[in-house]
Amino acid sequence: MSATPETTPKTPPARRDDRDRVDAFRRTRLYGALFRGTRWAFRAAFVPLMRLEVRGLAHVPRHGALIVASNHLHNFDPEVVGAVVPRTTFIMAKKELFTVPIVGGFIRFFGAFPIDRGAADRVALRYAVHLVEDGYALLMFPEGTRSLAGHIEKVLPGAAFVALRTGAPILPVAVTGTETLPFDEKAAAAGRRQRGRARVTVTFGPPFHLSPGADGKRPTMEAAADEMMRQIAALLPPEYRGIYADSGESGA
Repeated sequence: MSATPETTPKTPPARRDDRDRVDAFRRTRLYGALFRGTRWAFRAAFVPLMRLEVRGLAHVPRHGALIVASNHLHNFDPEVVGAVVPRTTFIMAKKELFTVPIVGGFIRFFGAFPIDRGAADRVALRYAVHLVEDGYALLMFPEGTRSLAGHIEKVLPGAAFVALRTGAPILPVAVTGTETLPFDEKAAAAGRRQRGRARVTVTFGPPFHLSPGADGKRPTMEAAADEMMRQIAALLPPEYRGIYADSGESGA
């Protein structure tokens, strides 16, 4: 974990291709400035769509290994959360996005890497582990995909796997209000419609480490995933908690 944050980690061999020059560019101050500028450009673009409120920003570590774990309501959640985290972040994105002209190259340039959500993508998970071990911030959505019901319905093991392998601190994030945003066909089909500008809130809780298991050793994958989602749910209003309805308020 000795790598300096805001530089680019080595890409695992399975992900190596002709992007070496882009990887080298990510190590420069210019890239950092471009990343920050793009983050603010996204925030400006959101103004017509939402009234964005950010809470608990002081909880975000500015340096070092970090897993940023959030609930997931809309396709825009990665952009919304990424735009308010005050540091460069990497993020898993479904592989289909990387086949879209321009979009694929853009998101890859700004730290996204593909994952096959229809399989146990060990290469993507290994890359995620390497990023965190090298001292970077990784944004993950433990649910795996957005909830069309508007509350937590399930949790997948990917984020817990990375947390267990790295031992990195986890920053819980609660997002509300994005479920009413446009440009999400599945959400529209589920009957969710925007009425005026959405009131979107992003709340950061205090970073935490996974609790040990009952035997004092490493917790199970299931227990780790459950703890992560309970920390997130505690930051959410009751109607968003879903299967974690019994999670109490964190006071963050």
